Order: sequence, then structure tokens, then C-alpha cells
Amino acid sequence: MSNLEKAKISIKKIVDCNSLIDCQDSLQQILDDVGFHDHPKDLVNNDDYNQLINYVDDLMNFVISAPSADNANDLIQNSLQDTKTDIYTYLDNFVYDDTSYETIEEYISSDFKEIQDFSMYLVKNYFYNNIENFLNNV
Repeated sequence: MSNLEKAKISIKKIVDCNSLIDCQDSLQQILDDVGFHDHPKDLVNNDDYNQLINYVDDLMNFVISAPSADNANDLIQNSLQDTKTDIYTYLDNFVYDDTSYETIEEYISSDFKEIQDFSMYLVKNYFYNNIENFLNNV
């Protein structure tokens, strides 16, 4: 089984996480399986692989930084802006197009009981879906 096939299995573990701390436990296996620190030479110029690495990088940064967020504004400032996959723009468009809220902060504060609930929603949906998609396309 190739490492990317292993990655398809290891990425599914984040769906079962109950907290961002739980996700940190699975993160190292995901990093190893996708070759995050040692890119396979045959995939260096593969656009899908490079996008996969961008999503894994943003997931890693999010899982590490988001637990310290006390509110929606903290989460946005410290974990969602300046990402390789432009999560902030994705959320901004989602809120504008698909909700009745004016801002991302209002959406998070209104639709999620705790900031960690939103964080897990983002991990289990945005990150998981995109990583799985690019894994399948590589």
C-alpha cells in the first residue's frame, strides 16, 4: 500500500476526533503519509499534490493554533487569515451567499454554541473534504 493510500485511511481519523487536541494525535500520521516533510520526487510538480500539501499545512496550523481562540474574532485573526487555501475568503463567500448573517463572526457566534464546535465543524468538513478530494485526484 502506497503512503498516499495510507493517507486516505489516516485522514478519516479526523472525522472521529472530538476535539482539536484529539486531531493533533492523528496529524503526525497524516503528515508522514502525504510526505509533508519529504515530498515524493515524482509528485513535486503535480498540482493536485501541491494543493493537498497546502490543505494539510493549513490543517496543521489550524489544529495547533485554534485551541487558544477565546472567541470568533480571535479564531479568525489567529487561525483563518493568511492561509494557503484562503479559508477566510471561502467562509466569507459562504456566509454572504448561503446565510442571512452579515459577518463570519456573527455566523460563528450564532450557529455554534462554542468556538470549539465551529473549529471541529471546519476540520470535519472543510479540511477533510478538500484533503480527501485532492488525495483522490493525485
